[in-house]
Amino acid sequence: MMRGMYTLDDLLTISPSAAAFEAACAWLDAHPEHESAPLLQERIADWAPEHRVLHDAQGWNLAIEPRPWSALIDGLIFFDWGPWPEAFERLAAATHLTGLRRLEAHQGELTDAGAAALGASRLLPQIEHLVLTRVGLSPAGAAALARGLGAVRALDVSVNPIADAGLASLISATASTLEVLDASQTDTKSLIGLSEIALPRLRTLNLAMNPLSAAAAESLGSAAWMPGLQHLDLTLCLHTDAHIAGLVEGGIGQHDVALQLAHMPFGGPATVGACLRSPHADLRSLGVETLPQLTKGELRALADLMDVDGSSRLSKAAWIALITTAASQSPEGLP
Repeated sequence: MMRGMYTLDDLLTISPSAAAFEAACAWLDAHPEHESAPLLQERIADWAPEHRVLHDAQGWNLAIEPRPWSALIDGLIFFDWGPWPEAFERLAAATHLTGLRRLEAHQGELTDAGAAALGASRLLPQIEHLVLTRVGLSPAGAAALARGLGAVRALDVSVNPIADAGLASLISATASTLEVLDASQTDTKSLIGLSEIALPRLRTLNLAMNPLSAAAAESLGSAAWMPGLQHLDLTLCLHTDAHIAGLVEGGIGQHDVALQLAHMPFGGPATVGACLRSPHADLRSLGVETLPQLTKGELRALADLMDVDGSSRLSKAAWIALITTAASQSPEGLP
């Protein structure tokens, strides 16, 4: 059902959803004195936070000015929309959004002025889920934004040129609460000080498509927060085969962390061997060109993975190459 087609009866009986919440807010905005307005407001107040979300222009118009139900809005999500950076400057002054916990902006131009306004607002400290991706966030903007972060559990600043300085500012500001961090494609190279910061709640870290230095990657294995990490994505982080092997064997491989190395440009035998000895490394993107370089023992170890977990760690192409290689190396097949 299109959101513009909801009737009052629909809104009072329909299952909770973001579309229904937006339609309910629009109805309340158009009929503030209606006798059923309190009943509808009471109903949507019981909906789960993930349903109390507004989007783009319609959501902005419903959220930016105070309404009796403004405190019910849990999330604002913008996709390539908004008068940048004025939208964030106005949003920073929207003190009536006392229930807002989720803020997402996908594409646009935040600018340092917008980041500073948001960072200085009374709104930002209450945000728990913050997404600012492809908004041109700079190192200076990240530092300004970090001054207001206080309760963020999930942070996505991917595809922004924040570099090491910006990432350090954001992590330091959220160290005690951060559980999920997506810093992929942020021009991060050295990870200065990251391994020394205490991040007791961090469970997922995405550093994909960053040109990490050898020293930076090696520091991950000894990071104070590594024992608690559950997933680490180093996709296309431009390491050599020997370097990845040292990374896995030297530290990361000792921890219970799912290591994603998808589309590595140097997936040589040292990497494969190291990942085989790390039971949580993800081998689904293992390059077929790697397999002919492996020893029979390594091929046997790869084959054993099928017995353990039904090939969930290997791609179909890798299995085909494995079988072909094994057959060519031994008339009896796998050793």
